[in-house]
Amino acid sequence: MALPTLASVLRDKCKVEIHDLGQSERAKYIEHVQNTKPKAIGFTSFIDDFGDVLSLASECKNVSENSFIIVGGPHVSVLGGSNATISKFIDFAVIGEGENTICKLIQMLSDYGNPQKTGQTHVVWSESFYNLESALPPAWDLYDRTPFFPVLPVETARGCPYLCKYCGEGWMYGKKVRAKNIEQVVRELKINVEEMDVRFFRFTDSVLNFSKKRFLELCRAFIDSKLEIRWSAYARFETIEPSFLAIAKESGCASLFFGIESGSENILKNVRKKLTSTDHMRKVISTAKDIGLHTHCNFIVGFPDESIHSVGESMRLIRDISPDSVHISTFFVVPQTDMHINSEKYGIQFLDPNWIKNQHLFFGDSTYSYFRHRTMTQDDIRMYYSIMRNEIEQIESIYWNMKDHVLLTWLSAGGSETGLKRIWRKPEQYLNAYELKHFEAFKEKDIRRVDDEQNSKKVITELALRFR
Repeated sequence: MALPTLASVLRDKCKVEIHDLGQSERAKYIEHVQNTKPKAIGFTSFIDDFGDVLSLASECKNVSENSFIIVGGPHVSVLGGSNATISKFIDFAVIGEGENTICKLIQMLSDYGNPQKTGQTHVVWSESFYNLESALPPAWDLYDRTPFFPVLPVETARGCPYLCKYCGEGWMYGKKVRAKNIEQVVRELKINVEEMDVRFFRFTDSVLNFSKKRFLELCRAFIDSKLEIRWSAYARFETIEPSFLAIAKESGCASLFFGIESGSENILKNVRKKLTSTDHMRKVISTAKDIGLHTHCNFIVGFPDESIHSVGESMRLIRDISPDSVHISTFFVVPQTDMHINSEKYGIQFLDPNWIKNQHLFFGDSTYSYFRHRTMTQDDIRMYYSIMRNEIEQIESIYWNMKDHVLLTWLSAGGSETGLKRIWRKPEQYLNAYELKHFEAFKEKDIRRVDDEQNSKKVITELALRFR
């Protein structure tokens, strides 16, 4: 949501364009930069695409040397000020939330002309959090929404009150949750429905139900609005009751995603995450299944002090509560989190002294190791990941690793759980070679194996309609 949100705060100050760059559009975009010579070019960044950002920044500089390159986003933020010269092609690195800072930065460039270029990245720290209660709707009219169809992201709040020791959410957005008011959220949904004909939404909040009271108020407001929407969200077990699910379903809820992370109480205490009782989780998931709500649970393998015993506890929990789908991630150290800053306390040893600077280069490399901890190397973590995955794939009632957005495309297009079950175990029985390639990418969460993500979603949409 970064691009349309930033565009919404800038568009009354300057001319703004949004380009969502896939590899197929890259040459066309560089040609556009060469022809238009924009005053400033902004990129958002994640760990796994930061290499592309650096490459694109250099290409933009080569064809428009006087354009200022501004980079923000989660990855640049966790780099912080420790890597002042991120790249000679990047003029400004914005740390933290960008809405307030980008406005000041663009105003400075407009008022004072070109600041002296030193070949070094100027690090700009965000001075304040964005006030969501006065936020404008994202500028989706400037955005090519084709890759998102038929699901659109919507933000109702920022911040996470839990501050888990391995997670950067609290550091990025603050422990205090800042929320839009309910009327504001409904107005934004109404715009999306009436002006863009989108009725399926993915709420991007860290935890939609951080407040039981607000969660129920949102559900009632969606019902009262009569917009007939469908939606999904991240949620926490400890702030949801089985009795809440009926009103959530009535308000349009199709899927809830829960971050459990581990079945070991000792591991969760170590990372400051509470393990809700198995009985409560089982009741929530059972109730959801009874009324037709999809439940997805995320786990992480390889936390500090992980062992074969704690891995077994996670597998027992998965089998016990039996959500509809499960995804497991391998633990990695996020810069600026407590596990990075106080690594010795967790028994974490860094093997590569330049790991923060190099992380984006090796993020998907299964042979690269930059840390170990008291009980496991990264190779050990990868081994236990494979073991858990293989076990989960043998459980008939649980889907493995369904990519969130494509799963939601399936649900939003009317694809049924029954239809999905028919092709999940034996896709070759129902699909042609082209469909099979995209469906396997859907299962693997590896879009690199197919033509592109947009085509994959198109195929999944067509399959969902066929398997209603």
